[in-house]
Amino acid sequence: MGLLDDKVILITGAGNGIGRAHALTCAGLGARIVVNDLGGSRDGGGSDDAAASKVVAEIAAAGGEAIPNFDSVTDPNGCAKMVQSAMDTWGRLDAVVNNAGILRDVTFKKMTDAQWDAVLAVHLNGTKNICQAALPALFKTAETTGHCAIINTTSYSGMIGNFGQSNYAAAKAGIYGFTRVLSMELRKYGITANCLAPIAKTRMTEEIDMVEDEWTAEQISPVVQYLASDLSKGVTGKVFGIQGQRIHLYEVQVNDGVEKEGTDFWTPEEIADRIGDITSFAQPEAATGDDDDLVSQVFSFFPSGYKSGKMPDWTANIQWIVKGGTDQTVMVSDDTCTVASGLSGAATCTVKTDKDTLVAMFKGELDSTKAFMTGKATADNMGDLMKMAQVFDFDAIGKAFMAAGGGAEDAATNPVDEAFSH
Repeated sequence: MGLLDDKVILITGAGNGIGRAHALTCAGLGARIVVNDLGGSRDGGGSDDAAASKVVAEIAAAGGEAIPNFDSVTDPNGCAKMVQSAMDTWGRLDAVVNNAGILRDVTFKKMTDAQWDAVLAVHLNGTKNICQAALPALFKTAETTGHCAIINTTSYSGMIGNFGQSNYAAAKAGIYGFTRVLSMELRKYGITANCLAPIAKTRMTEEIDMVEDEWTAEQISPVVQYLASDLSKGVTGKVFGIQGQRIHLYEVQVNDGVEKEGTDFWTPEEIADRIGDITSFAQPEAATGDDDDLVSQVFSFFPSGYKSGKMPDWTANIQWIVKGGTDQTVMVSDDTCTVASGLSGAATCTVKTDKDTLVAMFKGELDSTKAFMTGKATADNMGDLMKMAQVFDFDAIGKAFMAAGGGAEDAATNPVDEAFSH
């Protein structure tokens, strides 16, 4: 007996990459699959029946059951046909996996309405279209089985943000919010709604160096198998991040904030004075060992590597919230860099990480790009970090740090340069 025996799963964008892996592996556990794929290019252009047909043939050759569908998720009538094909063939629908997607990356300043609209049409509206078409069938199946699943796909970009992807991030953030609401509305019917935020090397990410070659599409699919199975009854409203062998949870949190006493409204000046307290989250008591000293010591050398005149009009307040360590603020203004321990002023970029991750980066034990891609470090303004890489000489900072006792001056690798320059 397979974990997904008798279940019928509709998977969009299943002709390549992550969707194909979902289709093949779920079929391998006994599920019957509607393999949807328009067969378009990475940017959504064109169409071709070959991709979906090939996956159906692969499933059949392995002894499974599948049918193809070549409609676009942007067409509500096409979405209705996908669902109807499942009902006509097998009489039920147990899960939908919204995986179809395209990319049209460009900075917002240069983005056209067509580039914006195309991405939202496929990702956000496409997800809505499939859910809307599938709900009657899911309700019917859940009445008998007690559990059906909606599995949507958001992303790191939608949860955290990513430079050059305002259209994609807006769509993916919308999918997150949409899924959260579905989880609340559908729980009583036995229908769960969750999100994946996957990172894997596929044709969508083949040009992105930060995505490791060993992060494969097949590593994403076990979470789909779990969510589509009865093992996940009651698990709803979650966002599961997956990179390689690591599974983690994305969660939006609200801090304690600051409440003003009395009846007078806040003034802008008061908000400016208290912005550090208003925007901070409670942190564990700072550690006092050598590693904590290392964090503060490294940041204290940042001004020595600032390239005056490189970007004289840039103003930034980059705050590093270091769990288990000492928070740091790097400020750039009037072509000068200053650093303060703790959080100071109004942040233009907030980086969240932990002491152990920073120390591992400083020591060359952890690549900085991998730290961000795996969620060990997050930033809400990658643009500031990219500018930071241009206006600081991290090799010089590292050499100054090592000369002051932070490591051997003739070491083979410069830990500060390794940590920040990638």
